[in-house]
Amino acid sequence: MFTRIYHRNDGGIAKASLSVPTRVSESGDSEWRVLLKITGLNSDYTHSVFGVDAIQALELAITILRTIEEKEGLQLPGE
Repeated sequence: MFTRIYHRNDGGIAKASLSVPTRVSESGDSEWRVLLKITGLNSDYTHSVFGVDAIQALELAITILRTIEEKEGLQLPGE
């Protein structure tokens, strides 16, 4: 898992984690999954993000994470 720590506007801490992309099935399907977890918000967020390949699944998960960063006003330490 890749993890990033954020500061919330209220002084609290949030933590986001992205898993390494994994193939959903071995049956020859080209579907991949990345697990996105965010803790420290009003409610914890866990979501599986799917793509046709590992790169697409990771890109989509990062796009969702960026949207949540902006919506929640999350800041990296030192910003």
